Amino acid sequence: MERFTSAQVNYEDLLEGLQDGLVVVDRNLRVTFLNPAGEELLGVSAATAHGKPLASLLGTTSPLIALVDRAMETGRAHAEHEASVQNPQGKISVSAMASLLSDHSGEARGGVLLLR
Repeated sequence: MERFTSAQVNYEDLLEGLQDGLVVVDRNLRVTFLNPAGEELLGVSAATAHGKPLASLLGTTSPLIALVDRAMETGRAHAEHEASVQNPQGKISVSAMASLLSDHSGEARGGVLLLR
């Protein structure tokens, strides 16, 4: 059990320390995790974002929502080489990749959006 706990802490450190923004959503596209780089890019805290629809963070017309949808539908990673994200400081350009998030049995649990 100690080995599992140690590995879990290492994964949490890894996700928190990523220089890329990481947004994890459930099957209903509600935010379940946002790392510090994602907080900075989107201009919102993880606590505020948690449970909110992805569209409320990115805007309802953001192509990044369709990117996550497509990844979840197909089960394959999809990249958007350039997209815009609006945050309180203004509009910024990002590169994005979305992937399906599934459990150990292959059941879809949501999606992951990586922003650079």
